[in-house]
Amino acid sequence: MLRRYLCLLLLIISVTGFSQHKPTLKLWYTEPSGKVWENALPLGNGRLGAMVYGNVGTETIQLNEHTVWSGSPNRNDNPNALSALPEIRRLILTGKQKEAEQLANQSV
Repeated sequence: MLRRYLCLLLLIISVTGFSQHKPTLKLWYTEPSGKVWENALPLGNGRLGAMVYGNVGTETIQLNEHTVWSGSPNRNDNPNALSALPEIRRLILTGKQKEAEQLANQSV
């Protein structure tokens, strides 16, 4: 019985001792960012992004979208791609990634 109380006491101490404190979640800077790209705050999810410049007089936000920088014009509405999808999935599931990639590139 004493052993159970000791384990319970250690559990309570560890939970309260290692719990995280709620941060204030504030960013505070002493000077404006200017126009230097490295001073902007990056936001985004990998596909849609923004660089936020913290200037007092004029707030500048640069937006970026993934397909703008894909390297070449893409046609994302290719109707032939749907018919190749089952074969691409089959190749991937059988471990033939290179063949699936080649078929996907042909179907674009």
